[in-house]
Amino acid sequence: MKDSATEKMTILFKDHCNRYLSTLGLALLRSYGRHIGVAQATEKKKQVLIDCIISILVGETAAIPRSKRGAPVRDDGFNPRYINEEIDMIRRKCIEAVQGEGAASPRIERGNPEPVSMRIDGLPIKEDPRLIRVEDCNAGKHNMFRQYERSIYKGQLTTINRVSYLFPTNCRDTGEKIIVPVELIHAYDLHEGDVITCHAKQSQLALIAEDVLTINDLVPNPERKRIHFDEEDACYPVQRITFYDKDKMSSVTMKYLQWLIPIGRGHRGCIHSTPKAGKTKLLLDIAEAALVLNPYVRVLALLIDQSPETVSQFRKVLPTEQFLYTTYEDAPERQVFVADFLLQRAKSLADSGHDVLVLVDSFNALAHAYNDTDASVGGRTFACGIESKTIHYLKKYFGCARCLEKGGSITMIGALSEGTGNAADDLISAELSAVENLHIQLSDELAVKHIYPTIDLMQTHVKQEEQLISKKETEFTRNFRSQYLAKIGEEGLREILSQSKTYEEFVNTVTKIK
Repeated sequence: MKDSATEKMTILFKDHCNRYLSTLGLALLRSYGRHIGVAQATEKKKQVLIDCIISILVGETAAIPRSKRGAPVRDDGFNPRYINEEIDMIRRKCIEAVQGEGAASPRIERGNPEPVSMRIDGLPIKEDPRLIRVEDCNAGKHNMFRQYERSIYKGQLTTINRVSYLFPTNCRDTGEKIIVPVELIHAYDLHEGDVITCHAKQSQLALIAEDVLTINDLVPNPERKRIHFDEEDACYPVQRITFYDKDKMSSVTMKYLQWLIPIGRGHRGCIHSTPKAGKTKLLLDIAEAALVLNPYVRVLALLIDQSPETVSQFRKVLPTEQFLYTTYEDAPERQVFVADFLLQRAKSLADSGHDVLVLVDSFNALAHAYNDTDASVGGRTFACGIESKTIHYLKKYFGCARCLEKGGSITMIGALSEGTGNAADDLISAELSAVENLHIQLSDELAVKHIYPTIDLMQTHVKQEEQLISKKETEFTRNFRSQYLAKIGEEGLREILSQSKTYEEFVNTVTKIK
């Protein structure tokens, strides 16, 4: 009976898989075929290639080892797990059709689109974290081993002078951009900020996109209607970003964020302090931990008007396309363009269902840059020299961080200087404090003593934190702030955190204090 059920599932799976794979382009199928181990995938015709892919998926044919010949390509394209996710959906439907409700699959939570770990005889799941590679159209002229019949190009959709281009994802203009025709924009409902891979043809003046292979790492689905970020309803964060793992990320800073300052997907957070108190260092640690421990959260960093040394620090942590920056040498217009470029991508990723973490260093620099552009002229000027349009722009930028009820989320955490003696900085801090729902305060006393992290827990608070942690954790957090923190002190707290390996151990240590 078991063999009969397996045979039925295999036949049904093959049929539905064939229908789905037939909707994909030949270049995409060849790339996927190479990824899962189809022999000579780039030489096969479409239907033959589909049959080979299905044969490997059901275990009838063994996959060949992936070839390592040739020079490495320059950039990553889409992750094949998104095709695998569609195939897993087909597999689950086949199981339900044959076995009924007893084989119903567990729910996959939004923001964590990992295929369900399920193995049925004759229908093995194949998942590989490696990425399918594509050529970066902005990598310059170089010799490379051609893995595919045609080159695949990648860039972010940006409109300049009413012309839509695929701009380099790191926002460094190399002079080689791809023009995207209006017909493609309407056909695929493309939004400004979408990261697109495509084929392109050379015209007399420029490269012209011919098709769209992926949008924000997802294969286009005509039946799936795209949402619009500004029109969707927002909700309080309900999913946490993980920062601590005793085997991977076990610093005291990460224990603060994991055990005492829960940060959810969709928070608007500011790190408040005087200059040189450790804001940039904290942002760098957040970026590293989020990147390592949250594979389904896109981490984007924005540095405005920063030093070359700070730029180098972030460059060592984040991939090139996830890290945008300007330095002292860049004009205000350039700094604002880079900031808007990154925000458009974040909004577009959230439209597609991704969770995004945006780190900004700093909001003060962004405000001063915008205040020096012509766009800020025409409003009321405050006594400190800041234009009212600058404040509106900054609040609108920061206010884009939210959790969408239908879609993904944007979490934004930025550095905010205060107590500088500059009235403009005090105004910026006061205005953004009304927008934030995550407040992290750093301590000057700890900074002077070179005790890191310099977090002042008494002045740090998270709005609606009870939606992110359990009732037991909420009760302990409130008791800890009201009863234990004053006895322990910030330096004593740091010592207890450094000695505790688990949250339970930390709680037991604290509750024993009299």
